[in-house]
Amino acid sequence: MFKKMIFVLSTLLLCSSVMASVDNSIRVTKLSSNLIKKIQKGEVEDLVVEFKLGDRLPVNLKAEGDLFESVDSNPTFVEVKKDFYLNIKGSSLNMSLDGVNFKPFTKVAKSKLSISTPNDNAIENYPASAINLVFSSLLM
Repeated sequence: MFKKMIFVLSTLLLCSSVMASVDNSIRVTKLSSNLIKKIQKGEVEDLVVEFKLGDRLPVNLKAEGDLFESVDSNPTFVEVKKDFYLNIKGSSLNMSLDGVNFKPFTKVAKSKLSISTPNDNAIENYPASAINLVFSSLLM
Protein backbone atom coordinates (compact mmCIF):
# COMPACT_ATOMS: atom_id res chain seq x y z
CA MET A 1 0.00 0.00 0.00
CA PHE A 2 2.77 2.41 0.96
CA LYS A 3 4.67 1.63 -2.29
CA LYS A 4 1.54 2.30 -4.35
CA MET A 5 1.06 5.65 -2.61
CA ILE A 6 4.70 6.60 -3.27
CA PHE A 7 4.28 5.58 -6.92
CA VAL A 8 1.10 7.66 -7.31
CA LEU A 9 2.70 10.70 -5.65
CA SER A 10 5.83 10.34 -7.77
CA THR A 11 3.72 10.11 -10.92
CA LEU A 12 1.75 13.21 -9.92
CA LEU A 13 4.95 15.15 -9.22
CA LEU A 14 6.42 14.09 -12.55
CA CYS A 15 3.25 15.11 -14.39
CA SER A 16 3.14 18.47 -12.64
CA SER A 17 6.77 19.19 -13.50
CA VAL A 18 6.12 18.29 -17.15
CA MET A 19 3.06 20.55 -17.15
CA ALA A 20 5.11 23.37 -15.62
CA SER A 21 7.68 23.11 -18.40
CA VAL A 22 4.92 23.14 -21.03
CA ASP A 23 3.33 26.23 -19.46
CA ASN A 24 6.43 28.34 -20.02
CA SER A 25 6.64 27.54 -23.75
CA ILE A 26 4.66 29.04 -26.62
CA ARG A 27 4.87 28.97 -30.41
CA VAL A 28 5.69 32.37 -31.85
CA THR A 29 2.59 32.08 -34.07
CA LYS A 30 0.42 31.87 -30.92
CA LEU A 31 1.78 35.01 -29.22
CA SER A 32 -1.04 37.41 -28.47
CA SER A 33 -0.59 41.17 -28.38
CA ASN A 34 -1.57 40.99 -24.70
CA LEU A 35 1.29 38.57 -23.92
CA ILE A 36 3.75 40.63 -25.96
CA LYS A 37 2.80 43.71 -23.90
CA LYS A 38 3.40 41.74 -20.69
CA ILE A 39 6.83 40.65 -21.99
CA GLN A 40 7.70 44.26 -22.86
CA LYS A 41 6.68 45.41 -19.38
CA GLY A 42 8.84 42.71 -17.78
CA GLU A 43 5.81 40.94 -16.30
CA VAL A 44 6.78 37.57 -17.77
CA GLU A 45 9.50 35.91 -15.67
CA ASP A 46 10.46 32.91 -17.80
CA LEU A 47 9.17 32.05 -21.26
CA VAL A 48 10.46 29.96 -24.16
CA VAL A 49 9.24 31.11 -27.57
CA GLU A 50 9.42 28.41 -30.24
CA PHE A 51 10.14 29.36 -33.86
CA LYS A 52 9.51 26.49 -36.28
CA LEU A 53 10.57 26.02 -39.89
CA GLY A 54 7.96 27.61 -42.15
CA ASP A 55 6.39 29.89 -39.53
CA ARG A 56 5.37 33.17 -41.17
CA LEU A 57 5.68 36.25 -39.00
CA PRO A 58 4.21 39.66 -39.79
CA VAL A 59 6.67 42.54 -39.44
CA ASN A 60 5.56 46.16 -39.39
CA LEU A 61 7.84 49.09 -39.99
CA LYS A 62 6.83 52.39 -38.51
CA ALA A 63 8.50 55.72 -39.14
CA GLU A 64 7.75 58.82 -37.13
CA GLY A 65 9.40 62.07 -36.30
CA ASP A 66 10.21 65.43 -37.85
CA LEU A 67 11.56 64.04 -41.13
CA PHE A 68 9.56 60.88 -41.89
CA GLU A 69 6.21 59.36 -41.10
CA SER A 70 4.68 56.01 -42.03
CA VAL A 71 1.82 56.23 -44.49
CA ASP A 72 1.01 52.56 -45.03
CA SER A 73 1.00 50.06 -42.20
CA ASN A 74 0.64 46.79 -44.13
CA PRO A 75 2.91 44.14 -42.69
CA THR A 76 5.54 42.29 -44.64
CA PHE A 77 6.11 38.67 -43.71
CA VAL A 78 9.31 36.90 -42.79
CA GLU A 79 9.53 33.13 -42.88
CA VAL A 80 11.48 31.08 -40.35
CA LYS A 81 14.16 29.04 -42.15
CA LYS A 82 15.31 26.86 -39.22
CA ASP A 83 13.82 25.78 -35.89
CA PHE A 84 15.09 27.81 -32.94
CA TYR A 85 14.02 28.86 -29.49
CA LEU A 86 14.30 32.10 -27.52
CA ASN A 87 14.23 32.04 -23.74
CA ILE A 88 13.14 35.28 -22.11
CA LYS A 89 14.26 35.19 -18.51
CA GLY A 90 13.87 38.51 -16.74
CA SER A 91 15.76 41.00 -18.89
CA SER A 92 18.03 38.41 -20.53
CA LEU A 93 17.46 36.78 -23.89
CA ASN A 94 18.98 33.37 -24.62
CA MET A 95 18.77 31.30 -27.79
CA SER A 96 18.85 27.59 -28.56
CA LEU A 97 18.81 25.58 -31.76
CA ASP A 98 17.66 22.40 -30.00
CA GLY A 99 15.32 23.74 -27.29
CA VAL A 100 17.59 22.40 -24.54
CA ASN A 101 20.96 24.16 -24.58
CA PHE A 102 20.41 27.91 -24.27
CA LYS A 103 23.19 30.46 -24.70
CA PRO A 104 23.22 34.25 -24.94
CA PHE A 105 21.84 35.31 -28.33
CA THR A 106 25.20 36.80 -29.33
CA LYS A 107 26.92 33.42 -28.84
CA VAL A 108 24.53 31.64 -31.23
CA ALA A 109 23.79 34.19 -33.95
CA LYS A 110 24.99 37.52 -35.20
CA SER A 111 22.70 40.12 -36.65
CA LYS A 112 23.19 43.15 -38.81
CA LEU A 113 20.90 45.97 -39.91
CA SER A 114 21.81 47.73 -43.15
CA ILE A 115 20.28 50.94 -44.37
CA SER A 116 20.90 51.91 -47.96
CA THR A 117 19.61 54.10 -50.76
CA PRO A 118 19.79 52.08 -54.00
CA ASN A 119 18.92 53.49 -57.44
CA ASP A 120 18.77 50.24 -59.42
CA ASN A 121 15.04 49.69 -58.74
CA ALA A 122 13.91 53.03 -60.13
CA ILE A 123 10.56 53.13 -61.90
CA GLU A 124 10.11 55.82 -64.52
CA ASN A 125 8.53 58.97 -63.04
CA TYR A 126 8.69 57.40 -59.58
CA PRO A 127 11.60 57.63 -57.16
CA ALA A 128 13.68 54.57 -56.47
CA SER A 129 13.22 52.89 -53.13
CA ALA A 130 14.44 55.79 -51.04
CA ILE A 131 15.38 53.64 -48.08
CA ASN A 132 16.09 49.92 -48.00
CA LEU A 133 16.31 48.26 -44.61
CA VAL A 134 17.95 44.84 -44.59
CA PHE A 135 18.10 42.78 -41.41
CA SER A 136 20.34 39.75 -41.63
CA SER A 137 20.86 37.12 -38.98
CA LEU A 138 23.49 34.40 -39.35
CA LEU A 139 24.39 31.46 -37.14
CA MET A 140 27.86 31.45 -35.68
